[in-house]
Amino acid sequence: MKTKIIVCFLFFGLICALPTFGQLKDVQGWREAKWGMTEDEILKAFKGEAVHLDKAQDWDQLNLYASIGINNYDINGDKYNVYFAMDKTAKTLKMIQIYAADKQYGLFQMRFKNLEPIFTEKYGAPSFKDNSDRIVNKSVVAWYFPSTKIELQYMDYSLMITYSVPRGKDKI
Repeated sequence: MKTKIIVCFLFFGLICALPTFGQLKDVQGWREAKWGMTEDEILKAFKGEAVHLDKAQDWDQLNLYASIGINNYDINGDKYNVYFAMDKTAKTLKMIQIYAADKQYGLFQMRFKNLEPIFTEKYGAPSFKDNSDRIVNKSVVAWYFPSTKIELQYMDYSLMITYSVPRGKDKI
């Protein structure tokens, strides 16, 4: 009888612990950038890398702007431009967009295919994957975490990586 009780407790304990075994860590932003940071905090965190942009980028539909970025950031041997998108009202970090710095359109698909396994190794299996849009030759792979949504997106004319606050959690 004691053995059955012990086995039941062990089984119950194992069942309760199972959800935590495969759980990935949360991602709080990108590198040293964390959601809710101000421009000054970003410049300090990326000292020697982040600069004021000559021309601010606007995402009016998202109520975001970027006046700080990193030019020619190296990812896997290729150059990218990084934009720190700030909420226009709160003036805090809400999104990071990373674009291929060059316009070698023919290489975007190959770069996408090279980046996907790197991101999968770093963040785990993708939460979402869609290669269905053949009209514009578009592919999207995404990873969802409690604090961050990461998207790797390829189209014939662009390669973009986006780190953002998930919908509904943007009230930082």
